[in-house]
Amino acid sequence: MASADQRPSSERKPQTYTRFGRPLLASLVRPFIRPLNRLLRVDERIAAASQQARLEGVRLVANSMAHHINGPLGVVGGYTELLQRTSRTPQELVFLAAMAQASAEITDFVASVGRVQRVVTTSPPAMPDVQILDLARSTQPAPADKP
Repeated sequence: MASADQRPSSERKPQTYTRFGRPLLASLVRPFIRPLNRLLRVDERIAAASQQARLEGVRLVANSMAHHINGPLGVVGGYTELLQRTSRTPQELVFLAAMAQASAEITDFVASVGRVQRVVTTSPPAMPDVQILDLARSTQPAPADKP
């Protein structure tokens, strides 16, 4: 029967170095794992807090914008309705209908800005160096992480 030293290299078990009954590599690495894990968790918390602060900033601007736009917009919409009731010419009614439609679109836009759930930016094709809020994607829930 061949001794362990005379076996072919494919049959030999790799030699494991130990320290205090544990594999040496694990003994050397283990003291660094917990502090690294703590640092990673702190880094994740900082990233989450930063993202939350960014979202709160966007919401603050959105609420301020809504407040300052909705007041004058209500006046424009109200007078447009009043003029639609009293106008007699077809051309006036066409113009007033366009004004009412534009007012409704602005009202919907301002309302959608208030529903921002996350910050997703994009660059308009005409201005590639400018970042703007992608309102359609920012008002949707974040996609679930894939397993």
